[in-house]
Amino acid sequence: MTKYKLAAFGQYEWHLLHYIPLFIFKNWFPFSLSYIKDYTGQWVYPHLIGLAYMRYHKTIFPVSKVCLSELRTSRSTVCEEELAKHPGTVGFKPLERDFDVENLLNEGIKLTGKKGAVGAYTVSTLLYLMSFKDFTLRYNNPELAQYYEQNLIKSLTFIDDMYFNRRVPYEGSLDDGRYWDTLLASLALLEAGEEVEKLHPTV
Repeated sequence: MTKYKLAAFGQYEWHLLHYIPLFIFKNWFPFSLSYIKDYTGQWVYPHLIGLAYMRYHKTIFPVSKVCLSELRTSRSTVCEEELAKHPGTVGFKPLERDFDVENLLNEGIKLTGKKGAVGAYTVSTLLYLMSFKDFTLRYNNPELAQYYEQNLIKSLTFIDDMYFNRRVPYEGSLDDGRYWDTLLASLALLEAGEEVEKLHPTV
């Protein structure tokens, strides 16, 4: 997932990442929605929607003068070359329709709760917002563009509340990542040989 995020900002080549075919999100595909939703972790499906969209379009968001070339042994990135192709640039002509893409985004809409969370997770919500933002720049679809504008603030508020703990105990989220992540970090330290006495209780 880290590589997908890096690619979304021009720091990694999209063609090196696994392609997620959009037809698996169609109801008519024998092992599509039912299989993915029923036989994978609950958290997998909502994240796949955003990842599939961005990999399909090789989406890149322009971030001015940011290149993480130190992450690569070749000391090169795709930053300058790929950012110039972004659909938000001057002269880009929006596309009319892509029914597979619209079906994908509608799957995300079905998973969007009252608080604006897509699948009840902050990361899946962020990935979906990134995809939807790219869609509004790339396609001429007033109806979906209006949906994005109407729900953007609500979704961003959900993310802000979750990250900064400005929330009541339950707002549609399935877990509190602070405890989860702290526990995983503690286990990693122990496996790396850290003394157990130096680790403080987390809850």
